Amino acid sequence: MRANQFSRLLQRLAKGAAANERPQRATVTAITNRNTTGEVVATCADGHTIYVHAASVYDIGIGDEIYVQKQRLGLAQARYTVSGFHKSIGGSYIPGIRPDSLVDVLTNMLTDDSGFPLEDDSGSVLTQD
Repeated sequence: MRANQFSRLLQRLAKGAAANERPQRATVTAITNRNTTGEVVATCADGHTIYVHAASVYDIGIGDEIYVQKQRLGLAQARYTVSGFHKSIGGSYIPGIRPDSLVDVLTNMLTDDSGFPLEDDSGSVLTQD
């Protein structure tokens, strides 16, 4: 192998290695098991289907455009995560919050015994039932 061929080979390998470094835009095509695994099926701009582990507090719907980034560790390398939002099907750039995603967070805040009571807008202390 000549030096210039080797140089081109290294350039191709480096380009391929950095291909998924930047977030890619994808359109959500299906959502399955949202309340358990949170699996979102999306289609990238080049037409290939990806699977997004959407551990997000946002209410992502079919047709929304999101930015995704490939996970880097272990078996998770076949999955993507949501790294940002382009726009929702309704035209909003930030989707609404999923209320059921906040239940665990609020429960932990109420029972963490940190000495800081959780209050509502009027200053009333919230208690857990």
